[in-house]
Amino acid sequence: MNKKVFSVILLCMFLALACGGLADGGTGSDPAVSLSYINEVFVPEFQKEADARIQAGLGKAYNEAFASLAEKVGVSNFSRAVSDSLVRSSSGEAAFKRGDQILSSGSLRFTLKSGSATALGTVFTGENEAVSPGAHLQEGQAYYADNNGGFTAVSDVSVFDLDGSYLLTYSSAVDYTSAADVLYHMGLFRGRTDGYALPANATRAEGLVMFLRLIGEESAALSYTGPQPFTDAGWADRYIAYAYSKGYTKGISSTKFGLNDPLSAAHYITFIFRALGYRESVDFEWATVMDDAVSAGLISPKEKESLTSTFTRAQVAYMSYWALYKTLYSQNDSILTRLIAGGVLTEDRALEAISISKVTKIQ
Repeated sequence: MNKKVFSVILLCMFLALACGGLADGGTGSDPAVSLSYINEVFVPEFQKEADARIQAGLGKAYNEAFASLAEKVGVSNFSRAVSDSLVRSSSGEAAFKRGDQILSSGSLRFTLKSGSATALGTVFTGENEAVSPGAHLQEGQAYYADNNGGFTAVSDVSVFDLDGSYLLTYSSAVDYTSAADVLYHMGLFRGRTDGYALPANATRAEGLVMFLRLIGEESAALSYTGPQPFTDAGWADRYIAYAYSKGYTKGISSTKFGLNDPLSAAHYITFIFRALGYRESVDFEWATVMDDAVSAGLISPKEKESLTSTFTRAQVAYMSYWALYKTLYSQNDSILTRLIAGGVLTEDRALEAISISKVTKIQ
């Protein structure tokens, strides 16, 4: 049943009840409700109220549909990846997650660029020296393996340069790279000069930029021409100036923003609270923000446990991805549907991005 038909049915039912009840108190010469009143005042007011309630209901259903789709697609694609036993070939950069095992299929050369990993089976350095199984690989060191040799990813994200064929055993750990991929396709996440840089610590400036993207104000920030008081704004100058003018952020001092200072999980949770319309010192407190986030349903207890003191860009991607589907405070929109309504991205683009997701929740 479409919205128009539903509205008409509601109107007829309400009019029947209203006019039927009022008819007892009126006469032919002094009707309780005049036809002109019904046509000119009552009907428009009713339709306005009915449309508002229908839109509210549709908005809630729309948000729930996106959230449900994200969870179902993530689980489905993740399960498919776990069962995939195809041999892959690569010549270039590839990212793996904690517990992934990569075993050479013929010949494989690999160099760890970032993250951590251990040797698996028979592995040699570029100088033809054997590496003990289980030994930690060194960043920048070239390794190679024939059959039955490779590596196991240890960190949440490990990035390698690969050349050759290999069999991937996909672990049950969270795929942070997939979260970054989905956000990238939505236009909400970008890398550094060296790619996503997911194993790297997140910075204050990066957290602020993600916040502005989540609330749909990146374009406004980039076009803002006002001043700001900080001497270390660097590449984020326009973002910081705009956010400072709006009262979204403060510096670490009157002249320093702390551009490259580490971003903590508590700082980023605060940004997410604000993106959702929650009020600091009313709906949450800085001193208890992590526990408040659990109480508000923004993160689960297990997710809170996973947010260690070292807060990485991988965790920013994960938290930002699931924040998309959270309902705004006292509203029916979510962050994602607000971005769609605001023209930041289209529904088709959002659905296309979600379709590639292998992101599961930390349980």
